[in-house]
Amino acid sequence: TVGSAAACALAAMAVSAGLAFVDAPVINGGQQAAEAGTLKILAGGDAAVAAADVVISHASLGTATAALLAGKPQLVLPSHAEQSMVARRLVEAGVARQVPLGQKDTPVRPLLDALLNEPRHAEAARALATRHAGAHAGGAHVNHHRRTQRIDLFEQS
Repeated sequence: TVGSAAACALAAMAVSAGLAFVDAPVINGGQQAAEAGTLKILAGGDAAVAAADVVISHASLGTATAALLAGKPQLVLPSHAEQSMVARRLVEAGVARQVPLGQKDTPVRPLLDALLNEPRHAEAARALATRHAGAHAGGAHVNHHRRTQRIDLFEQS
């Protein structure tokens, strides 16, 4: 989680590099809402995901699922245990490269180059998207039921 100033700075860097940037802020409740399954996350990156060659994220379940269903390879940089578990499944499915949890000094460029230049990740992502055609990642708000559907998608992959 970063503040709005950091998100704006990251967005500016992305745009100057010709990249799209999608911020997904939590809009209510914090840890209590997360534990109760009522946490809401505001995101609107479908167009950015569709246009991306590679999706770069922390491996949140929502972003990872949206990228999977769009058939996009992923570079994942998990920041906690749940994201690390999602990242592991993405790597096992052959659709992602990962910066391991807690290893923020890992050079990212070679991982990104591999995703862009080795077709196997994109091919695996497209195959998975084809297998799950018709499924959807959910709307702008994530709730417990949609979260369960996303987890089911990972288990079936």
